[in-house]
Amino acid sequence: MKKQNYLLSLQTEIQKNTMLSILIPTYNFNTFPLVKSLQKQAEEALIPYEIIVIDDASMEFTEINEDINSIPNCSYIMLKRNVGRAKIRNTLAKKAKYNYLLFIDGDAEVASNNFINRYLPFCKENVVVCGGCQYHPEDAREKDYQLRLAYGKKREALSAQSRSINPYKSFSSFNFLILKETFLEILFDESIVKYGHEDTLFGFELKQRRIPICHIQNPLIHLGIETSSVFMQKTKESIQNLLLISKKPEYQHIVQEISLLRAYTILKKLNLHKLFKRMYKHIHPLVSRNLGGFRPSMFCFDLFKLAYLCKIDK
Repeated sequence: MKKQNYLLSLQTEIQKNTMLSILIPTYNFNTFPLVKSLQKQAEEALIPYEIIVIDDASMEFTEINEDINSIPNCSYIMLKRNVGRAKIRNTLAKKAKYNYLLFIDGDAEVASNNFINRYLPFCKENVVVCGGCQYHPEDAREKDYQLRLAYGKKREALSAQSRSINPYKSFSSFNFLILKETFLEILFDESIVKYGHEDTLFGFELKQRRIPICHIQNPLIHLGIETSSVFMQKTKESIQNLLLISKKPEYQHIVQEISLLRAYTILKKLNLHKLFKRMYKHIHPLVSRNLGGFRPSMFCFDLFKLAYLCKIDK
């Protein structure tokens, strides 16, 4: 009985001191079901909350997503032009009125009835909390989607224990909680407009400032699966971003902490990067054949990324 009373008292104290802004960037995705699920859980948690969705100038699902405005404590804002993954998150944080920010990507699905409640105990300190992601185990789509599924399941859908081994490197903006004051001190780097590595920089900024990251097992299901060709194009954009980042003096400290840049540095020291650059046109069709098939190899994917980085660096 004493333990039950203590837990009830603790829950009441958490609810009393917790005010949560749930912030969702979206693009060309039906985000209405996600908002409904989150709003239901926030209501049941008995906390002051808001849910803000900002649409990065989508071409699809806009009429459906506009219905978010009819849900209590929820708002949907459509941007007139596409601003990118970094700036849209900064905009969401600046619009938020509460002290804790829960960022969730718009192509997610709630996997647990306790999703919101699992974050609430952390709403009392300056710690960044990452919940992780997962994929439907029965998701066996056609060949065009196998690369994105394979990458997601092998590189992203990691347990909290696995992510905690290298907590800052494992940071992901897909599903995380942060104190508003902390977020506004750092912000995402808005010079990164194309897809990729805004999470990498944010994670390393947290590390530089010695702000602790806690990885917990509270995943959302990632629904937004691109075709292999789209994902490879996005990967190329992310490598272009990475190359730009690696040449900025303020980011030199992270070069040795990113495996792709480490491998590239070794090739340059051995004067093998020029060979990889010449080989790219021969490697690309062979690797693309594998990555576009039913059993894409992560080794081939990593080889493709390294060869492409060699190709584009001047």
